Amino acid sequence: MPELAAANYAHQRLLRHPRASTAWATARAITTRWYDHQQHLTHRRHTRLNRLCATNPHLVGAL
Repeated sequence: MPELAAANYAHQRLLRHPRASTAWATARAITTRWYDHQQHLTHRRHTRLNRLCATNPHLVGAL
């Protein structure tokens, strides 16, 4: 997912920041909340899955 690459890049920038430990704790809290609530990711995954199945009909039975 392109979002992970962007998040990783942003995280690497945060690690160079003087308050990296605070930034790390904040980022961890945010991503944990995303994982716990997953609403925004679920819609995105279903949209991508539907596009994948539409362009690759042979995958429909496999998924």
